[in-house]
Amino acid sequence: NGCMDSLTQTITVLPVPVADFVSPPTCTNADVLFNDLSTSVSPLTTWNWNFGDNTSSTLQSPSHFYTNASVINYNITLIVTAANGCKDTVVKPITRLEVPVADFTLQPSCPLTPASFFDQTTFPSGSLSSWNWNFGDSSSASVQNPFHTFPSDSAYIVTLIVQGNNGCRDTIAKN
Repeated sequence: NGCMDSLTQTITVLPVPVADFVSPPTCTNADVLFNDLSTSVSPLTTWNWNFGDNTSSTLQSPSHFYTNASVINYNITLIVTAANGCKDTVVKPITRLEVPVADFTLQPSCPLTPASFFDQTTFPSGSLSSWNWNFGDSSSASVQNPFHTFPSDSAYIVTLIVQGNNGCRDTIAKN
């Protein structure tokens, strides 16, 4: 019939946020810090984190402690929502740093004769970079296998702190 009609309508495309975060390398015996770096034209209103171990958080920049020290790799998911209702998701892997397991043995001695200490620390993923011994009598040493003469026949708590080449530390104390 030759009739025509037209309609012009303005639509608004809302800006989408960009989800992003960083997490510095962290030892398996410490909290992992997650720093939100998400950006958006519209203010961000929610953060939904999945830490890859069946736990989650809604904090903007949370920390999380992983209870399974033998698992070092996780995929982290962050979903951010802006005030305009738009969402974005990012998934990033993190790798936690393995921690040495401090241990030592002692060859006992008599008072005023040197006792021998033997580092028995295990650290399959790296090498040790430092040993800090405290002998419980106000003296210390920083070698791997020290000798120490105790001043009297008494019980002493000896502490060893080891550090791996990745910066992770472990401590053990024995009586």
